[in-house]
Amino acid sequence: MSHWSCIMEEWMLSIERYTRIMGGEDAPYYYNERANISVLAGAAWRSGWVALEEFQSEKGYRNKAKTNGRTDLYFANESNEELIEAKFQWVCMGTDNLERMVRETMELATSDAKRTRANSSDVKSIGVGFFPVYKKDMCIEDRDDLIEKTLIEFGEQDYHVMGWCFPPEMRGHVSETTGNLLPGIIMLAKNINY
Repeated sequence: MSHWSCIMEEWMLSIERYTRIMGGEDAPYYYNERANISVLAGAAWRSGWVALEEFQSEKGYRNKAKTNGRTDLYFANESNEELIEAKFQWVCMGTDNLERMVRETMELATSDAKRTRANSSDVKSIGVGFFPVYKKDMCIEDRDDLIEKTLIEFGEQDYHVMGWCFPPEMRGHVSETTGNLLPGIIMLAKNINY
């Protein structure tokens, strides 16, 4: 999935631009799966791909009846087509449950991707996990070390692509609503065809 490198770069730049325009008071990764899919779609367009959300596609397992359904996101360029099923999961930095939370979220994404097929076997199915991270009651001075440890823990998970964005404006941002530090997001993608 080396062709995702330009998409991941644009994804990161799009998040940074959004947070800069919002003056460090808002980030697109706060919201939900749909909001994060829209940022990924925008990154695909900026990378020379085309992308459509809620793309109509055939769904079902090989030995089960096929039905028409919707795929979270469709990517295409001159040589590739990909159907993406995504999941969204907040993760507390420093938790002992990180590995389990990431595994379960990615299993849901890849399971949905396995049921998603287009009319052609040349179309890849990708499971994506969006993992915005937070920390409760944190001393802001410790945040960089905790972010680094969290990235190392995510790097040990099962995936084909990993990207992250910790915008400068958000690294020290504490939510007025929850009191949590909300410094950034990590995204994992896995091609189920491998």
